[in-house]
Amino acid sequence: MTAENGIEYAIRRVRDGFFLYDDNMDGTRPEWVSLTDNAAWFGTAEEAVAFAELAGFADDGELDAGLEVADRPWVWEEDIEPDEVDLELDREEANATKRITHAETVAETPSDSAPAIADSDELRKEFLEWALQTPSLRSGKPLSEITVVTQVSHLRHMSNVLAKTGSTLSGKVQPTAFDYDSYERFKPVYDAIMSDPEFIKNSRRVNRNYLRTSIQYYLRFLAQRDGVSQE
Repeated sequence: MTAENGIEYAIRRVRDGFFLYDDNMDGTRPEWVSLTDNAAWFGTAEEAVAFAELAGFADDGELDAGLEVADRPWVWEEDIEPDEVDLELDREEANATKRITHAETVAETPSDSAPAIADSDELRKEFLEWALQTPSLRSGKPLSEITVVTQVSHLRHMSNVLAKTGSTLSGKVQPTAFDYDSYERFKPVYDAIMSDPEFIKNSRRVNRNYLRTSIQYYLRFLAQRDGVSQE
């Protein structure tokens, strides 16, 4: 994700100037930190608000009272200008074509779990509708539209986002998560990503943790769709 006009954004508590952070970026362990560099920074104000919603400090895109969006010049200078991955994502968003061009799955995936050709566009729409209506397990409320759209973007460009995190799985999975049209087919991919040490240690937390949250939601969606219990 590229900062807008070289600016990045975080959530700040007005009364003491502390910033919102969560080491998982999935809303399960939010904390308030005093140091600016320890905050969770995002490329757009909308992404910062979406993160606050994941953490339980916003509702339907509106921050709780006493919170504000803070901004500062982007600190990762290499991301001020789009890199090749950013440009590729832009091209994909523009033409909205299906990218079912890669036949490999993760090395640990059994051959009988290899993905069939899925209608990824239709599956993406189905997931979008589901995510907009399904309550979060943490808050009991559906996520805001900007949060869901962010999830869809990361799922749609799963392989390229993995590449940005430095994960070697980028070359071993389908380009988009929506190429996996069942819980049985996606679960080995999910497990491989979640256990990949290169993905786990990635210092680019925004890419890593948004993708992690997105694939968690997608696996939950497929489980409900296929009648699979995750308990």
